[in-house]
Amino acid sequence: MAKVALDEVLEDVKALTPDERRKLREVLDMSLEGSPPTSIDSELQQKLLEVGLLSEIRPPVADLESYWGYKPVEVSGKPVSETLIEERR
Repeated sequence: MAKVALDEVLEDVKALTPDERRKLREVLDMSLEGSPPTSIDSELQQKLLEVGLLSEIRPPVADLESYWGYKPVEVSGKPVSETLIEERR
């Protein structure tokens, strides 16, 4: 890519909204990651599958948009962490 074209792209990126920049980042990361998971990750997953700790090896999540609007569920009563600590005693 010519330097002039790259400079134009960089100027266009500056004009994007934060949400558009996040989407652009995601697309760029996915295009750079095009390779499969590292051999260490795949070996570990394979061993966990063999011993029965995993029932399947799922592909990595490609669409993160569903996580952007995540809102935690509000629960009444005492915190779940407190309940867990009490039950462990």
